[in-house]
Amino acid sequence: TILGLHQDRRGFLWASTEGGLFRYDGDRFRPFVANSPAQKRNSNSMYSSVDGQFWTGSSAGLFRWTAGTFIAVPGFKDVDLQSAQAIAGDPTNLYVATASGLRSVPLHGGQPHLVSPKKSYSVFVGSDRTVWFSCGLLLCSLKDGREQEWASDRGVTGGPWQSIVEDTAGRLWIRSAEQV
Repeated sequence: TILGLHQDRRGFLWASTEGGLFRYDGDRFRPFVANSPAQKRNSNSMYSSVDGQFWTGSSAGLFRWTAGTFIAVPGFKDVDLQSAQAIAGDPTNLYVATASGLRSVPLHGGQPHLVSPKKSYSVFVGSDRTVWFSCGLLLCSLKDGREQEWASDRGVTGGPWQSIVEDTAGRLWIRSAEQV
């Protein structure tokens, strides 16, 4: 069963399946391993950052593609990243949605830090660099260091929100298991 597809910045097509992570090179699909020593899990989330790095997340943690192999990202060992949209980024940071909150990692080195302690299922960075993320059953945004909650009083009914996207007109779309 295919869990997700992603084309990286070099043009390779990556397929996450129940049988593992595969890369299509134009000729065939080849398997790749993105696991911690303690756990072997499916890769659920895949992301290419603006600097060309390829990232994948699974229930075994967060991994970065480096020199032909996946390397575990420090601070994310065995962190459960079950969502298909657990990773997003802007020009300077990678954002990761986890059960223990939204975290960020500087793209050019540095330690991860907690952005919001609220349980997060998905994350998306809008064209205006607003970071949108699920926060428990609500939707939250982070802009210029200021976090806001979007609830029913602002037109957002209860989640949890599993997917967040922006259309070409700049409208935000959010999806839960039951509604859009």
